[in-house]
Amino acid sequence: MGAPTATVRAVRDRLDAADPAVVVPAIERHVAATLDRAWPTGWQPAEVVWQARRRNRATGEAAVAAVAVAARRWAGLDLHPVWRAQLDELGIDPPADATAEPAADATGTGDEAAGTGRTRDTATGRTRDAESAPGRGPAAGTDRTRDAGTWGAAVAATHGLGALVDLVAALDLWPIEVLLPVPGRPDIALASTSVGDDGAAAGIDPAVLERVRALLAKAESTTFEAEAQAFTAKAHELMTRHSLEHALVTSGPADHDRPQARRFCIDDPYADAKAFLLTVIAGASRCRAVQLGGLSMVTVVGFGSDLAAVDVLFTSLLVQAQTSLGELARSSGAGARERSRGFRSSFLRGFAQRIGDRLDAAGAATVADLDRSSGGALVPVLADRSEAVDGHVAEMFPRMTTKAVAGPTDALGWHAGQDAADRADLPWDRLSAG
Repeated sequence: MGAPTATVRAVRDRLDAADPAVVVPAIERHVAATLDRAWPTGWQPAEVVWQARRRNRATGEAAVAAVAVAARRWAGLDLHPVWRAQLDELGIDPPADATAEPAADATGTGDEAAGTGRTRDTATGRTRDAESAPGRGPAAGTDRTRDAGTWGAAVAATHGLGALVDLVAALDLWPIEVLLPVPGRPDIALASTSVGDDGAAAGIDPAVLERVRALLAKAESTTFEAEAQAFTAKAHELMTRHSLEHALVTSGPADHDRPQARRFCIDDPYADAKAFLLTVIAGASRCRAVQLGGLSMVTVVGFGSDLAAVDVLFTSLLVQAQTSLGELARSSGAGARERSRGFRSSFLRGFAQRIGDRLDAAGAATVADLDRSSGGALVPVLADRSEAVDGHVAEMFPRMTTKAVAGPTDALGWHAGQDAADRADLPWDRLSAG
């Protein structure tokens, strides 16, 4: 995605001698138009910034500043809660604040507003005292009441014109599936609905979700393997049992529960191996994962409660895998095989494969237990839901293709990853159902 690195570098070099007063406004207009096209083609604020941050920190800051300006035009619109949550996570003021009148002393040049002593942090979109930003002069940001067309000058003053050129390249975004309502565009149909972070739309008891997250946090922080095993197992059991019970309760002619989708951004390095971990967790949670080619993004389709389980499990198990990998690296000398890219990628793939086997076995045991207690009612319900998920995937991705997953390049790393997954085993027989 984006222009080739060599092309971007060449453009950046040519702009070094350019007049910012001419170049910056042109880039601002181009970025604004690009973002206006991005939202109706499926992109969300956090995803745009994530793509920019993959290049470097300065480009990420430039993206936040550009999105903050775009968000001002959403004042008074009914934004989806997930959309609002993303803006909040990025540190961008709510769109309702965008209607504030410019201060009388605002110059609109991107320099510090006369008499305010305040600057706008391009990374957060929030104002702060200029003196509290060491290393940044008055031109490092703009006052929150300033005209919207000054963010580029602030970025250029802090990071140089190169950051703006990188942003233009990073925003070469092709269309993806629309999962959330687009602000001000009720005419745009959704490819699927997206599950909110609180799980409420998925029919999940917030207390159960909170307990699961607390258990997984303990699993990630403990230095004792037995404790990590027990905490992870209990968390997965709670989510699986809750999801299956919800499926039983909501099944029937009046069932309005439908598959939904959630898109995951997979961070480098080893994005392919991490995406494989997400795929096996999704499969063990009765969901389907589709990798978006060239984007390091994965869309997971399933019923809401299952998607919530995928989210919390992927986050926790990735932390646990990386912790085990880090311990191996620390115990190895510089230049050791355990520090090589091939070893680390293979480690993550081996971990993922083994965790998938464990989750499949654990889930099958829970299904069998609940099916017996429900008099055989659960298995038909799960079959119907599986068919619905497959149908939803086919509708969302009519041109989807399949390809073989790349195997490990380092056998030692693969087996080390499987051993780490065994140490993160899910010992169901040692846990109560409650």
